[in-house]
Amino acid sequence: ATQLTVPVTMTLSATTLTATPGSLAFTLAANATGTATQAVQIGGTGGLTFAAVSNQFWLAVSPTGGTTGGNVNVTVSAANLTPGTYTGLVTLTGGGATTNIPVTLNVTASTAPILTPTNLTFQYTPGMAAPAAQTVAVNTTGSSTGFTYEVQGGNWLRVEASGSTTPAVLTVTVLPVGLAPGTYRGTVTVRGTEGPDVRTAQV
Repeated sequence: ATQLTVPVTMTLSATTLTATPGSLAFTLAANATGTATQAVQIGGTGGLTFAAVSNQFWLAVSPTGGTTGGNVNVTVSAANLTPGTYTGLVTLTGGGATTNIPVTLNVTASTAPILTPTNLTFQYTPGMAAPAAQTVAVNTTGSSTGFTYEVQGGNWLRVEASGSTTPAVLTVTVLPVGLAPGTYRGTVTVRGTEGPDVRTAQV
């Protein structure tokens, strides 16, 4: 009898998950009102479903999942961050594979005005003394800068500045005598002279 042998070969390929680019770097001014976003292409085993998560409050990824061949957007925000270098990770997982995308955020000093506090409340009872004045501090995280301010709301709202460059103090006074009972709202808008940033305090 004749015996024939048929070779059989099986190749097992490991699941792969890749990110291009493999790392990201951003630069934003401290307390910047905007965000910055970069796209990352996700590759690897075809049709692989993956999940994406970030590990820092200033770092976000969207969408938080998908399939290979698509993109995710990585977004950073410098809101409430002081100048310095911050690092984080976006982690991709799927099919037993894991890929980390290191993210670096360089936060630079800003000349944009920072107001503290941003909300003021006054209460007045007719026949009583007018409420005491309150103050709003105007500062920056960078070097001193000039600013202007605008008051909106009505003649019942007065603001005086201790100067026109940071650091400075805005003294806010209300004049309620003669006003009908009710709630009155106004704003104090501060604009830095060295950039487009605008800050508003609510009264």
